[in-house]
Amino acid sequence: MAFLDPLDTRIIAGVQSLKQPWFGRAMLVATFLGNGPTVAPIVLIFAGYFALHHQPALAWGFVATLPIMLFYNGLKFLFRRARPINPYAATLHSSSFPSGHAAGSMATYGLIAYVTATQLATPYGLIVGLLIGLLPLAVGTSRIYLGAHYPTDVAGGWALGLVGLAVLIRIGAF
Repeated sequence: MAFLDPLDTRIIAGVQSLKQPWFGRAMLVATFLGNGPTVAPIVLIFAGYFALHHQPALAWGFVATLPIMLFYNGLKFLFRRARPINPYAATLHSSSFPSGHAAGSMATYGLIAYVTATQLATPYGLIVGLLIGLLPLAVGTSRIYLGAHYPTDVAGGWALGLVGLAVLIRIGAF
């Protein structure tokens, strides 16, 4: 992926130039919202809610995001791309491509956004769904801002997450 290095470098410089204290705090929150230990309980809460409300397709749809996240993270072993060099990324022990935060948040929050937009009365469902749908963008941007990933890692994660989301929606019958 060396041919993408100039693009990665430009995007990293642009995102990391936003050195405002509030933005840095927002990026830490966004990264937290994309962590597996944060996303997994959210998935289980939604799955439990829909199971209790006799909507098994939705319950299983949310449960299905968990193995999808494991698959994305397993791809790291295949690609073995080194992370960007910085103090934060030096503490991370997995490969860089694809971004698991980006992929998992796209699949999970994307499904929440889809269900919200289709299950709640409009226009509120659409507005809330759109706002939730912006979370993966914040999560991915945070990974670039914090130096944990190259932009192409995040873009790859988003693309994989969208594929997983599309499959869930297509086969989920909801």
